Amino acid sequence: EDQVWYRSTVVQLLPERIVKVKLVDLAIMATVSRDKLRSAKAALMKEPVVAVSCCLDSWVKEDQKLALDKWGDKMDGILEQYSEVDVEVVNMTETQAQVKIPTLEQKLGKKEMSRAEMLKMKLKQKK
Repeated sequence: EDQVWYRSTVVQLLPERIVKVKLVDLAIMATVSRDKLRSAKAALMKEPVVAVSCCLDSWVKEDQKLALDKWGDKMDGILEQYSEVDVEVVNMTETQAQVKIPTLEQKLGKKEMSRAEMLKMKLKQKK
């Protein structure tokens, strides 16, 4: 879409020649047509990953499947609004950083976040 190639790993084959991929250097998931995929040279895939998977400190003990079902799509919409996010790293494991993001966690404490609330949060962040 943006004419740039990204390293990815296929995580799910979907109907109609669509695949769900994890963009390893961006730590996000994307859905793309299979014809958009190319095989990378082994040396390229051995390069260090430049993104770190994070988990909100308040979610560490939550059931991962339930959290993804409830917040997965919403988190993508909320977090893509930030160009930079200030976080406090609470703990680090081999695969994930446990972080606190007070402004985000405060908003997520509500039962649902409307599009209007997301827009307000974005506008406040720009000030």
